Amino acid sequence: MDWAKANPKQAFYATTSAGGTPHFVGVMLARDSGVELSPVHYKGGVPALQDLLGGQVPVSINPVGEILPYARSGKLRVLATTGAQRSRFLPEVPTMAESGYRDIVLAPWLGFLAPARIPAETLSRLAVAIGEATQAPDVAQSFEKFGNEPASGSPASFAATLKADLERWAPIVKASGFTAED
Repeated sequence: MDWAKANPKQAFYATTSAGGTPHFVGVMLARDSGVELSPVHYKGGVPALQDLLGGQVPVSINPVGEILPYARSGKLRVLATTGAQRSRFLPEVPTMAESGYRDIVLAPWLGFLAPARIPAETLSRLAVAIGEATQAPDVAQSFEKFGNEPASGSPASFAATLKADLERWAPIVKASGFTAED
């Protein structure tokens, strides 16, 4: 952040898409640090990382799974992660909270969604099957390969996660001025 303060015309960051979590993590970082940061939106993590590795952008915000091979090979340096605890995939890397940005704590997730009118019995059977599948050794290994930790829960707990995330992100998105048309 000291570098960004000293180089405001170069203080931009790559994101994996406009309106995605990495975009808004950058918005939160700018807000919490008091430093103006400008996003450069890419169509996915690979092009953002290519420009980061090529020196066209000074920093990029990407999911852990996308950067693991580059971090492990020493081609890039990971400055921080956003979890509540250090990532088990990058235990030497501090969290944003450890780095002084206490409000930038988020746990990424992937979820399965179904039509709103799905019968309760069908939803329950799907939830059990998905929970069992995520715990299967080959599926868990595949998740871990990409820096994800398999987890499962009830449809009600996932609905609560969605609701909490919508409430958390809405003011950040609004403050950024972003619209879906951007």
